[in-house]
Amino acid sequence: MGPDAAARAMVKIAHISDLHCGEASPSRLDRARDAINSQGCDVVVATRDITHSGRRREYAVARRFFAALNAPVVGCPGNHDAPVFDPVVRLFSPFSRFEGLGLASRWDSKCGLVSIRSFNSARAVQLRWDWSQGAYVRQDFAA
Repeated sequence: MGPDAAARAMVKIAHISDLHCGEASPSRLDRARDAINSQGCDVVVATRDITHSGRRREYAVARRFFAALNAPVVGCPGNHDAPVFDPVVRLFSPFSRFEGLGLASRWDSKCGLVSIRSFNSARAVQLRWDWSQGAYVRQDFAA
């Protein structure tokens, strides 16, 4: 592969994790946004604990943050993204607020060499003490 082909095949990925929007200081999110945008990323991968406790106001902060990024965002929720203070939503549709962010679950590079896919291993309710441990479903890995 020559230098021109290699340059066309290069993909810049920013990975951010555990933002805890609503708990994090706004200036920290501003600095993260500016750093990501200054790098000219092709895609941003945002994983785990986008919010601190799954509140609507925290999701509003996250929505503004993601809207200010200059690249598409692939997202994957964490256990903090299921509403802590709304047990009905936590039990019956724990990640509906996360899904309302409209983040992608898959992204493929223009050069065809990179494919990013998110798998949600977070569980809102589990029959074990440590809820921070998630679980994968085998079907998640099907093509």
